[in-house]
Amino acid sequence: MKSTRSLLPLLLAVLAPLASGAAPAAAPADLSRVMPFTDEFTVMAARLDLGTIDAAAWASAVLDLLPEQRQTMAEPVQQAQQAVQPWLEEFRKAGGHVVYLVISLSDLGPEAPAFAVVPLADNSDPARLAALLRQTGIHANLNTTVQQGCLVAAIEPVLERIRALKPADLGHLESAFAAARPGVLQAALLPYQDAGRIIEELMPALPSMLGGGSSSTLTRGLQWATLSIQQPPEWSVELAIRSTTAADAKALHQWLVRVWTAWGSIDEIKSHLPRWDELGAALEPAVDGDTLRIRLDRTQIGELVRTIMLPVLQESKNKAAQAMILNKPTP
Repeated sequence: MKSTRSLLPLLLAVLAPLASGAAPAAAPADLSRVMPFTDEFTVMAARLDLGTIDAAAWASAVLDLLPEQRQTMAEPVQQAQQAVQPWLEEFRKAGGHVVYLVISLSDLGPEAPAFAVVPLADNSDPARLAALLRQTGIHANLNTTVQQGCLVAAIEPVLERIRALKPADLGHLESAFAAARPGVLQAALLPYQDAGRIIEELMPALPSMLGGGSSSTLTRGLQWATLSIQQPPEWSVELAIRSTTAADAKALHQWLVRVWTAWGSIDEIKSHLPRWDELGAALEPAVDGDTLRIRLDRTQIGELVRTIMLPVLQESKNKAAQAMILNKPTP
C-alpha cells in the first residue's frame, strides 16, 4: 500500500488549480450525455455528483457552522445523516453516480418544470435507480424512461415532450460548465435566448426599485451564470456571472449595488433584515474581466452565518413568538 507521503505530490497536483483560481479546461464529460435532452427553452442544468457526496462530512460542517446550537442540533442533523447515507449507498450500488436536474420553460405548468437525467453505466440498474428517485419526492407522479443511455425521470407530459425532442445547439451551456469550478454541485443558469430582446423592447428603462437605468445593462450583462459548491471539510461556494464584455460586467456590478441599496430602503426589509447593508457588503461580487464573482470559503461562510444570518433569524423568531403571545385570545 502506498504511504500517505507518496500520495502527497498527487494530491497537491489535484488541488493546485483550485488554489490558484484556475478554471477547468472543459465541461464534465457526462454533460454530453445530457445535451440531447435540452432545448432552446432550457434555462438551468445542475449537476450533482452523488458518487462523491460524504453525508458525514456535511453533517459535521453544519454543526461547525453553528457551534452555539451544536447541542440542540446534533440529534436532528444525525437523523438526517442516517437517512441520507443509506440512500446514497443504494444509489451507488445501483450504478448511479451523477444526477442532472434540468429546467426548461417548455414544461411550465401546474407542476414544477424540472426533470432528472441519470447517465447510465454498463452495471447500472435502471429499475432500482428509478425506485430510489421516486423516494426523493421530486414529483408526486414521477415516471421514468431509458433513452439514449440515460434514465430520465419526470412527470408523463414532460417525458412525452422529451421522447419527441429535437435537441438545441446550446454551446453556451457547455461554456458555462467549462468555466465553473469543479464541485459536488455545479449549476448553470441560462437566460432564454430571446429574453434580452423582449426585455429591451417591453421595458427599455428599468424602474427605480430595479436599479433604474437602461435594461440593456441587465440583458447584456448576464450571458450566463454558474454556481459551484465544493464538499467539506475544505468547502466553498462560488457564483460567477459572465457578461458580454468587461465594460458590461462593470455596468452590471454597479446595477447590482443600486438594486441592493434600493431594496434596503423598503420598510419591511429594514424591519426584518436590519443588517441588510452588512449582508450586501459580504456578498458584493468582484469584477474579474467580463465576469462577476462571489466566492466564499469555509471561514467566510461561517462568519456570514454566525454574525449576520443567525441574529436576523433569531430576531425574526422572537418577533413571531411575541406576535403569537399578543394575538393569543384571552380566556
